[in-house]
Amino acid sequence: MRVLRCALVVILAGAAFSLSPAACDKEADKNKAVVKAFLGVEVEKGSKVDQADLLTEDVVITLSPSRQKDGDGSHVIRGLDQLGKVRGEHQKEYEILETEIEAMVAEGNTVAVYSTIKVKFHETGKEVTVPRMTFFQLEDGKIKSVAVLVDFLHLKHQEAIK
Repeated sequence: MRVLRCALVVILAGAAFSLSPAACDKEADKNKAVVKAFLGVEVEKGSKVDQADLLTEDVVITLSPSRQKDGDGSHVIRGLDQLGKVRGEHQKEYEILETEIEAMVAEGNTVAVYSTIKVKFHETGKEVTVPRMTFFQLEDGKIKSVAVLVDFLHLKHQEAIK
């Protein structure tokens, strides 16, 4: 079953080729490492990873419905320039203190991560833990798209939000 799930079949000139499970595992491990670096975990102390180096120029990031603007309640960030502006706005409101990966699954170009982040609001000094599910699509070793789903119900029950 693992071979069938992981096999990548490429039809070229009428012949079919498939990657072995080991090759798929290697690709998945590489993609996991990129995502971990993007999330800021498992990076050597004192070294700084420029997240922009891990993203494609035309990256698309979709944030789950919240106080954002789009018709369906989600917020879509397109490209590195817009991402920089949004991050700047968010950094005025809060600081991410810690990211903890609870679970990570990768297959091919897709990495799914269940994580929690600890956030401190500048205005109140209060901290909250934000559980989220994030889906990454990678292309040529860089993150092409990200979809973030935040557990707002859990977030609302925390004292710092009230």
